[in-house]
Amino acid sequence: MIWLILGIIIGASLLYLIMGVRNKKFKIAWYQWALGVISVSMLLFTIQNYFGLRREIEDSAANFILMSVGLPALVLGALIWIIPMIIKSMKRKDSHKGIPT
Repeated sequence: MIWLILGIIIGASLLYLIMGVRNKKFKIAWYQWALGVISVSMLLFTIQNYFGLRREIEDSAANFILMSVGLPALVLGALIWIIPMIIKSMKRKDSHKGIPT
């Protein structure tokens, strides 16, 4: 049942992203697509292994998978939003350098 719910959520999110890009609501760079695919696949891998290990009563291994694969997946997901903010702030600093005060 969890895979059905996750599939619906991922499908709806992907549909929203593609429709938003086509309607020019927002712009997504190629590296954001790559990081997103890697992050989502790592999260799905983490969820599958976590529930599998919990079912086999391997609590310490399940917690290890959360930290070793799930945490990097969340960091990659956060980089999707952080990198454009850094680039935008660097461009803003460069544009202010040429203006004498």
